[in-house]
Amino acid sequence: MNTISCGLRPVFRDLNNPYMPSMISIITSKQCARISVDDIEFVEQEGRIVHVVTADKDYQIYENINKIADLLGGRGFFRPLHSIIVNFDRIKDMEDFYIYFQSGQCATLGKNAFTKTRAAFRRYLEESPQFVVWDDNIKVAERVEQ
Repeated sequence: MNTISCGLRPVFRDLNNPYMPSMISIITSKQCARISVDDIEFVEQEGRIVHVVTADKDYQIYENINKIADLLGGRGFFRPLHSIIVNFDRIKDMEDFYIYFQSGQCATLGKNAFTKTRAAFRRYLEESPQFVVWDDNIKVAERVEQ
């Protein structure tokens, strides 16, 4: 009898950190795929199924989200809840409890998780040199003073 392994495995190592994979493989009874970690927009646990969502596809596997979190740790990923991990590098906008990703995908969070994620995302943007933080209140104050 043939056995098919299900789950995630690191494939290639990231040159900046040799202990982190740059790609992961998803192996199930129906599919085998190799995904770049940078292409992952978010990961969500729904019961026993974990959805690894990229711009192109929603990969579904029977796995524990903690194993995926271990593979993604130390990058631009943030875990606002036990059941979801978002990639800050792929977020386009955050508004009214919704996180919009570059591909058009959307994730919804509750009030506390959204507030926590928005604060962490703001810190992430402030620490990233390629981004500029704009505060609407400062712009309005500058216009009034002129």
